[in-house]
Amino acid sequence: MSAADSVEPPAQGRLRFWVTLGGLLMTTALASLDNFIINPALPLIVSEFGGLERLSWVMTAFMLASTVTMPLYGKFSDIHGRRALFTVSITFFLLGSLLCGLAGSMLQLILFRAVQGLGAGGVQVLAMTTMGDIVSPRERPRYQGLFNLTNLLAGIAGPVVGGAVTQVWGWRWVFYINLPIGALALAVLWFVLPRRLAHRREHVIDFPGIALLVVGTVSFLLLLGALEGTRAASVWEMVVMTLACIGAFALLVWQERRSAEPILAVGMLANPVFARTVLSSAMIGLAFFGSSVYLPLFFQMVGGLSTAQSGLMLLPHVIAGTAVSLIGGQIIARTGRYKAPIVGGMALLACGFFCLAAVTRLELGLPAWIVSCMMMGAGGGLCMPNLMVALQNTVPREDLGLGTSSMQFCNQLAAVAGVGIAGLILSQQIRANALAWFPAERVEEVVSQGAVLARTLGPEGLSRLAQVYENAFLVNFAMGGALTVLAALVATRIPQIRLSERIGGGPAPARTPEAPVAAR
Repeated sequence: MSAADSVEPPAQGRLRFWVTLGGLLMTTALASLDNFIINPALPLIVSEFGGLERLSWVMTAFMLASTVTMPLYGKFSDIHGRRALFTVSITFFLLGSLLCGLAGSMLQLILFRAVQGLGAGGVQVLAMTTMGDIVSPRERPRYQGLFNLTNLLAGIAGPVVGGAVTQVWGWRWVFYINLPIGALALAVLWFVLPRRLAHRREHVIDFPGIALLVVGTVSFLLLLGALEGTRAASVWEMVVMTLACIGAFALLVWQERRSAEPILAVGMLANPVFARTVLSSAMIGLAFFGSSVYLPLFFQMVGGLSTAQSGLMLLPHVIAGTAVSLIGGQIIARTGRYKAPIVGGMALLACGFFCLAAVTRLELGLPAWIVSCMMMGAGGGLCMPNLMVALQNTVPREDLGLGTSSMQFCNQLAAVAGVGIAGLILSQQIRANALAWFPAERVEEVVSQGAVLARTLGPEGLSRLAQVYENAFLVNFAMGGALTVLAALVATRIPQIRLSERIGGGPAPARTPEAPVAAR
């Protein structure tokens, strides 16, 4: 997107900039909130429709559709412009929301959630890409923390809002509530974003790449669901899914290297900044989300806290992450250097993991847990948004959507894999530890219904149950810390490139005697 077609940067058009930013944050909140707001409504949906065995597909269908479409939105937005693709994504999301509210069976709800996911896949990708269009890489860190804050608040508010809406108006309004918010966001973005790119080019659609992307992603997510136990699968089915996943992604890499219009930025892996940023970001996603999702369970089973108290224990994590993200963004915007904050954030995150394991083993109590969680939140808030800043700074502006969506696609797969793998390891560790404390016939109850079982046990039984879960979580935290250390080692190899002060993607051009920089 040319400077002429870009929304003015803050110094030139503050009102239009802040209106645009507000629209982007609304769309980000819309997609993030939908991942959490539905959870309290699921029991009522099952009671009305039945089909408990297919309940996991309400979430799986959404996840499949949104993950697969991420790279497509990024690529096509480079060709047709952000506004056109925002219109498509938000329209699909709102149509899916309306149909979900009108669903008359579990099968219909699953299909309509897939429609909703087709739109959700583009919302966050396009929001982050549009930030690259309207803010220079040098100024971008100042605003990345706002997107982090939006996502974190959505994660906290989602279950609360979902529970309140379900109780007062019924579960269908969990979907209807998206309609006015989404319509307002679309109206704002339609008004402020340009119609198309200034340099629209001829293109061909990479249909083989799209097909391989769909097959590989679907196989990966289905295999992960089978490993987690959320869906039944025979050994042969798992072998087929594994081979399909590996084969499809291997062919996808080959196809994208030879394609004139790739949908994944495989060719950019030759750029060391791009390759190492994507790799370290995926490793952080594996570690961070794989452990953070299970923190409430840790506080309940090991610390004996209530559900509400365990939720409140996440607040220091969120507050520290948001505050450090905003402060770090200001520092990077002033210095133009992103590498030290990225590596420092990863080091802080690793210390948080190891400290949480240590203070738990030493039984130092609640204050030590809070400090450890703050370290984890601060580390994640410092490194994760600035990895995107580093990547967008090196991507050519005409491929900004392609590069951004490729990284977010890898992050999405890594986050989902992190949650699944951590849950699998956690359940196996609980099962192994429980055999030393409980009768063999009660082991599965300890694994799958620990919170329910805790209500029936006396003081000695509760102590044993807490010890079982504590030993399992120590392994989880240690693995998260070790993976974060590896990510930090990769990040130390990211070349430091001065953040550009131009609107759009790509590094600033080198200054030469033949091409002096114009006076400001």
